[in-house]
Amino acid sequence: MLGWIMDIVLCLMLLAALTGGFILNRRLVALRNERTHMEAMIRTLTNTVTQAEGSVRALKAAAEEVEASLRERVTKGRALSDELVIITQAGEDLAKRLEGSLSGAASVVRPGKADVMPLGMDAGKDAAKLAPKLRALDGLR
Repeated sequence: MLGWIMDIVLCLMLLAALTGGFILNRRLVALRNERTHMEAMIRTLTNTVTQAEGSVRALKAAAEEVEASLRERVTKGRALSDELVIITQAGEDLAKRLEGSLSGAASVVRPGKADVMPLGMDAGKDAAKLAPKLRALDGLR
């Protein structure tokens, strides 16, 4: 009888080992499948990182081009601004000179109030009559 008990215990142990082996085999298959999926994900991630690096390089190159273009435009803008300042100053100086020469010429061309008399009138006796009219005309200027 002891032999039978030993046989039963041995069979139970074999059955437990078989069950453990079966479970272990299923887990190993799942791990291999997951490894395949992980390798595919790693390949995809590597490709994505490579594309991102290429995009960053292209973006840097485009930024450098834009920077160079902007520098050139700013330089041209500053030169134009300086030129406009010089032109404006020259225009103001010319306007002041013209104004000065015109005001000098105007005093030569325009007679004073006392000098204005219609032709054929006597400055002494008719001056009192014409004074209000001349003042009104001066106000219109």
